[in-house]
Amino acid sequence: MVLSHLRFFGENPFNYDLNDLDLDHFCLYIQRELHEITAHCASEPEGYIDTAWNQPFAPTDRRTADEMIDDLDHLYHGPETDQMTRKV
Repeated sequence: MVLSHLRFFGENPFNYDLNDLDLDHFCLYIQRELHEITAHCASEPEGYIDTAWNQPFAPTDRRTADEMIDDLDHLYHGPETDQMTRKV
């Protein structure tokens, strides 16, 4: 019985048996995703940081990044934020 348990825990899940992980499928999926990501040119940060499309906490918070920066009364701004804005 001990040998059967050791075999169960010592089994290699990366073979081509019926109960093994389908690594070929996983790798193909990752390859397709990488092709999709790299098929488009990366845009310049200035092109999207200050736009209405930049909603860092969407879908729960639809404010833009600029609106969040201007909202100094919110909890995610600490005391150091107020000091930084007054120096400017």
